[in-house]
Amino acid sequence: MTLKVAFDLPAEVESQIRRTMQRNHRKQARRLIINALEPTVEDLLSRLHEPNEDAEWEATAQKLFSELENSLHQNSTPLSDFAVSRAGIYQDHA
Repeated sequence: MTLKVAFDLPAEVESQIRRTMQRNHRKQARRLIINALEPTVEDLLSRLHEPNEDAEWEATAQKLFSELENSLHQNSTPLSDFAVSRAGIYQDHA
């Protein structure tokens, strides 16, 4: 099964994601992207036929998860230890 999805982000959401990425706040950007995608994914899932077997459902869910995960990680670099430390997370909130 091949599933291609296109969706439009509101300009403010896109700007917020871009600003967050520019500040290298990847975890926050990932949350913003997932929150923006969630209504589209829910809509798509509601339109899918009911799987005949659990194996079919698991395969479809795994493929969707893999495609989403691959698209989110393509050009990202791992976060530094500082970035995920308490000091790193709250550095802008001093």
